[in-house]
Amino acid sequence: MACSGRYAEAYQYADFWYNDVILVSDDKSGVAGNAFLTDDQVNFVNLGCTVGRGHELTNITSGVATEYLTAVQNHLLYANGMTFDDGDQYRLSLLTLIERAGIESALDLSAGDIHSALMSVNACNCSFSTAALDYLKKLNCIIAASYYHRNCGTPRFTDEMKGQYLEFANNQLALIRSGEVELCEGYTGSTFPAMGWADQSVTEFNAAQIIVNDIIRNL
Repeated sequence: MACSGRYAEAYQYADFWYNDVILVSDDKSGVAGNAFLTDDQVNFVNLGCTVGRGHELTNITSGVATEYLTAVQNHLLYANGMTFDDGDQYRLSLLTLIERAGIESALDLSAGDIHSALMSVNACNCSFSTAALDYLKKLNCIIAASYYHRNCGTPRFTDEMKGQYLEFANNQLALIRSGEVELCEGYTGSTFPAMGWADQSVTEFNAAQIIVNDIIRNL
C-alpha cells in the first residue's frame, strides 16, 4: 500500500484496547434472506445497543455495513438494506458516531508517523505481508492512543503505562527507519516482528498483540 490513509480502523482500535465494545458472532435464524439479524445467545438491549447512536453493524460474510439501525430487540437487530442468512458472520460495534470520529482522527494523525518511517526506507510502494500489515495496524493503534488523546475512545493509561507504550512506539519507528524491521514482502530484516511462537495465534491481530506484550514486558 502507498503511504497514505490509516492502517487500522476504529473497530480494530476498539478491539485492541477494549473487550466489551466489539462483538463478533453469527446469525442463528435458521433460514436465509432475513431482513434482520437473529442471535438468541446475545441480548442486544442489555448490551446497550440503541437506535440513533451510530452503532455500526457489519455482515462480514456479505461485506455490507451500516451505522443506521432501525430497531433493536433483545435478540434481533434491524437495519434498512441489510439481510442475513443463517450462519452469516457479523460484527457489532457499540462505538457511537462521535467516538468513532475521534478514533479515526487519531488513527489518521498517527498514521503519518508510520508513513514518515516507511518513506525513509522507500517502503511505501512495496507489498506488505499479512503479518506486516497486522503489525502496522497495531502500531497505528498504539501511537493513536498514546500520542493523540481524544476525550472519546482513549484508553485510560497510568503515567507508567503511557511511558511504556510511547517508548515502544518510538523504538518501532526507529527500527523501521534503520531497516532492522523490514516490512516488505520477501524481506525479514534483523528484527522482523513475525517470531515463530507468534505464528501459533489464530485471531485477528493476535500475533502482533503477543509481540507487543512481550516487548513491553521487557522494556
